[in-house]
Amino acid sequence: MPFSVVEILKAKKNLEGVIYRTPITHSKRLSEITGADVYIKWENLQKTRSFKLRGAYNKIYSLTQEERRNAVITASTGNHALAVAFVAKMTGIMATVVVPENTPKTKVERSRTLEAEVRVKGSNYDESVIYCKKTVIESGATYISAFDDYEVIAGQGTIGYEILEELPETDTIIVPVGGGGLISGIALWIKTITPNIRVIGAQSTSAYTMYECYKAKKIVVRPYTTHIS
Repeated sequence: MPFSVVEILKAKKNLEGVIYRTPITHSKRLSEITGADVYIKWENLQKTRSFKLRGAYNKIYSLTQEERRNAVITASTGNHALAVAFVAKMTGIMATVVVPENTPKTKVERSRTLEAEVRVKGSNYDESVIYCKKTVIESGATYISAFDDYEVIAGQGTIGYEILEELPETDTIIVPVGGGGLISGIALWIKTITPNIRVIGAQSTSAYTMYECYKAKKIVVRPYTTHIS
């Protein structure tokens, strides 16, 4: 079956009672600066302090009993690691979090507090992913991608559902872009339900590979910069 908004509706049901429905508030200051009515969706108030919990839970919820017994593994330098560790502890699944050497110590310690096994492998995020995929072959564990997975994307897409339900008059949504899972989920919901709403991706000037790929209409390689996922 093609991936569609139906998967986001399923994710919404899966997440009921698990996540917070984060508030949307009007920003007086940003509205004054831009001359528009600007609202902020406060995903930093989510249980693990980021939207990553939505996708991580929806993915792990979808696993078979055998996959759960075989444990899960993920690569991350921050919020996705915490989300996977949180969900694994909640559901009684063993989790391994692989982080690169430059990962903030606070993120590592919080993952350990949630009883995940933390392995420091690689000098950057991509090298941690490579280690994960080798480990999957050896151990049979399930790899939980931070963004390149339909169940993860569907989980993040529930944010679009909440925005449109609460603010149907919205005409533009600006979404931060890293790996692209968040904007993929939000855009799928928004563009299916209300196609005239603009969805704009925003990247940092210090990490803008997705922007370069979008311009070139193909995958391009840029020098590595620290990427938080």
